[in-house]
Amino acid sequence: AQAAAAACAAALSLAWLRGTLVFGIARDELVAMLRFSLPLVPAGIAVFATFFANRLMLNALATLEDVGIFGVASRLAGVVTLVLIGVQGALAPLVYAHHHEAETPRRLARLLEGSSGVALVACLALGLFGTELIALLITPEYARAAPLIGWLAVAVILSQMYIFAPGIAIAKKTHWQLAITVSSALVGVGLNALLIPSWGVWGATLATLVAGAVFFGAWAIASQRLYPLPIRTGPLVAAVGLFVLVGLAAPQLDAAVLRGELRALAKASVLLAYLAALAWLGLLRPREWRRVLATAR
Repeated sequence: AQAAAAACAAALSLAWLRGTLVFGIARDELVAMLRFSLPLVPAGIAVFATFFANRLMLNALATLEDVGIFGVASRLAGVVTLVLIGVQGALAPLVYAHHHEAETPRRLARLLEGSSGVALVACLALGLFGTELIALLITPEYARAAPLIGWLAVAVILSQMYIFAPGIAIAKKTHWQLAITVSSALVGVGLNALLIPSWGVWGATLATLVAGAVFFGAWAIASQRLYPLPIRTGPLVAAVGLFVLVGLAAPQLDAAVLRGELRALAKASVLLAYLAALAWLGLLRPREWRRVLATAR
């Protein structure tokens, strides 16, 4: 289905562009494109290794059941990427059309902060209601996947947050991207090999989370050197620290509150309290995001 859709899109594009295409080789443009694009190929392979080697290593170092548990948790955690879809679509024109303007770094910084807040809320919701999601969507045999979902969601978000740090793309330093992705892949594979034999699925989860943090951390540092953004690190650090505390305490709600309705109410209250804390920290300002995104049109 994907191949057929891509073929249809290519055919329509060629039909609409007829009369405007000339076949030939523009050597200078080709060299520039290859210099920019070639590092992205092994970089893409490294990203694949970072997020899929854990399953292969779980299969080799743990059990097939652990592979299933981890796979279910990863799929449910992937839902969190939906919170970034709209922003991703608006960022490309904002960055490439306006990166030279004085206000663009500030706008990007506010988008990064706000999107981080929304993503943290979504990750916490998945972590808090993981047990309910498993019960609703999957069979009880996969209940062990519930505590993993929130942490894997954070790893997924970390792998996508590079869009808010465009310095590498603006400077066309794709070899830096290659170095960062390969380094994070090596960290992930090494930690999987070290942690899975002792901790099983939790070892794979921690390895994936650390690899994601290494990837985004290195990317952000490199991007700040090339295209600095005025990011307010204090509120972000506070929001992440509070997320970790709540995330570590969340499993206790399932054990302490036995009745389903009361447990759901308790979790919803925790989520609302976290949302209020992020609003107090200044990370959730929808009106400002709308103004920023409007400039990208």
